[in-house]
Amino acid sequence: MANVYETVKQAIGDVLAPQLEEIKGELKAVRSEIARVDAKIDNVDAKLSSRIDAVNANLTSRIDAVDAKLSSRIDAVDAKLSVRIDAIDAKLDIRIESVITRIDSVGKEVAHIREMINVEKRLAVLETRHQ
Repeated sequence: MANVYETVKQAIGDVLAPQLEEIKGELKAVRSEIARVDAKIDNVDAKLSSRIDAVNANLTSRIDAVDAKLSSRIDAVDAKLSVRIDAIDAKLDIRIESVITRIDSVGKEVAHIREMINVEKRLAVLETRHQ
């Protein structure tokens, strides 16, 4: 039986050994191809990273330039509006003072008229007493 076992073992080894060697060779070729593809991927990744960094730098520069222009324009508009608002505020102050002066004047006139009415009433009272 040991003899049969050895014979079967030898037959299987004779059949499988060349196929295993062939599979090992193919596996080595596949590994080599994977390494080559991996290197290509690394190369493409490096190129893309470089391009992305360049685009990012360009966009950052452009955005900063637009931001500076907008900030400058906003500051100019703010300055103009501040001047206009200050002018309007000054005009309003003058008009408000004018209205207050008129109101004071009307108040004085009303007080004077009341005083005149009171004088007339007193005169009327005095005239009725002397008659």
